[in-house]
Amino acid sequence: MKLKATFFSILLILTIQSNFAQESLQVIDPQSWWSSDWGTIEEATLTVKPHGIYMEYGFTVSFSARNSYFSESDVLEVELLFDMPPGTIINDLWLWI
Repeated sequence: MKLKATFFSILLILTIQSNFAQESLQVIDPQSWWSSDWGTIEEATLTVKPHGIYMEYGFTVSFSARNSYFSESDVLEVELLFDMPPGTIINDLWLWI
């Protein structure tokens, strides 16, 4: 009986913890916020350049709404949710379209 309770407790903790660490990529229609679908990353490039004691990381990503119900003429937004390690600092961010 104690083994069942322990197993159930561990399963419950893992389930709750996994709900807080969800990474997702959604494509959203800004004109109707309830209209969304899963997006895809078509291409990702990571570059690393040394700058003295620091490193410059460049991350270029191409998103798409492939295999979704959106048409090519729709104006869409991309929402990418992800976790970063504790203590991470982002001091510069660019968005090129």
